[in-house]
Amino acid sequence: MSSRKILFIAILVSMLSLIGLNAQAQQGTESLNRKPIKILIDEIKKTNDPKMKSKAVQVLETKKPETNEDVDAIINALDDEDMEIQDVAVRNVQTYKLEKAIPKLLEKIKGIPAAKIEIDKVTPTQEKDYRIKSMSALALSEMKVKEALPIIIDKLGDAPFPSVYDERILGISAANYGKNALPVIKKKIKEIERRNPYGKMRLLAVIMNIQDRNAIPELKDMFDNDDPDIKSAAAKGLIA
Repeated sequence: MSSRKILFIAILVSMLSLIGLNAQAQQGTESLNRKPIKILIDEIKKTNDPKMKSKAVQVLETKKPETNEDVDAIINALDDEDMEIQDVAVRNVQTYKLEKAIPKLLEKIKGIPAAKIEIDKVTPTQEKDYRIKSMSALALSEMKVKEALPIIIDKLGDAPFPSVYDERILGISAANYGKNALPVIKKKIKEIERRNPYGKMRLLAVIMNIQDRNAIPELKDMFDNDDPDIKSAAAKGLIA
């Protein structure tokens, strides 16, 4: 048999093997999709196979809760000892706007640290926890939960530099409230401007990034503010 034929057969066998593996993977994903969320979470917790766990986590993130049992399973997962399950549960709530999860998410964002914590003493587990709490703020802001707004603004304003939470995510969360965030921000800046200049800078950045046409009158009114930093931030907010 010529070397060309041998090479062709080898390539053909490899392609068929790859097609078979892809088909098996697709079947595996479809099988996971058919399972109730509670069973899916239980399997994620029990499996020792990293690939299987990764696949199940991906399915859980995008699987729409169809029943009350599914919703309850997602809400319970927000307190799971497995941080990866917590994380994907928050993302599921964010995607499907599960209002029943709001009380749990509010408790999470209240736990975002505002006190000074040395970054080099933050453990990997704590780092994941703070990020999940920040993602909880984002989920609440996308649902426009009004009770979350003052908590988010307080966390942005009170934390020192550097903060241990994800400032970018929390800043986006505040900006998601549009014009409704501006009065809360102005009040917080007045409270902390000398005590915490870093917090003030974060809040000014939110003003600059307000993407809400309904906020234009409020931003224009800020030109009458005695604080030149607020005036400058409002001007940039109008341009953004």
